[in-house]
Amino acid sequence: MKTIHLTAVMYAIIVIVTAHSMQAQNTQPQLDQVKLMQGIVGTWQVVLNKDTTVIDEYQQYGNVFLQFSYFVIDGKKSLYYVDNFCYAPDEGKFKGFATLTNGINATWIGSFENEKKFSYINSKDFNPDIVYSKVESTLETPTSMMVRNYNPAGVIIREFKVTKIK
Repeated sequence: MKTIHLTAVMYAIIVIVTAHSMQAQNTQPQLDQVKLMQGIVGTWQVVLNKDTTVIDEYQQYGNVFLQFSYFVIDGKKSLYYVDNFCYAPDEGKFKGFATLTNGINATWIGSFENEKKFSYINSKDFNPDIVYSKVESTLETPTSMMVRNYNPAGVIIREFKVTKIK
C-alpha cells in the first residue's frame, strides 16, 4: 500500500513539474504595455456626420496617460469627458477612470492583446464581474484604427474608424 501511495505521489510530482516546465516554455514574451500605449499619444478624430466630429487628445505624463474627448458640432468644440489611466503592472492591465462633463463617471480595465489590438471592459468600480460593455481598438496603420463596441452579450453595437490627425 505504501508503494502504491508513494508511486502515486511521485507520478503527481512529475506531472506537475512537467506541466509547469511546458507552460514556462510556451509562454510568449510579455508585451511592453506602456510602450504600446505611447503609440496612441496624439490627436485622433472620428467624423460622425457632416456637422459632428469627435476629437480625442491623448497625452502622457510619466506612466500616466490622459485623454481629453471633445465634440465638435457645427464648428463649436465642447469637452465631453476626461479619462486618466495608468498601467498596473501587478495586474498586467491598464486601469482608467473617466469623468463626463455631466458628472457621470466610468471605470475600465484593459490591455494590449497583441501589438495592434487593445481591448478593455467598461466595468463598475473596476470590477471585472460587472461589465457594461467591451471595446476593441485595432490599429490598422500608425494613423488609423478600427474601434468596435460590444454589449455585455458580445454583440457589436457600434463600429467606427478613427484617424490620427496630429
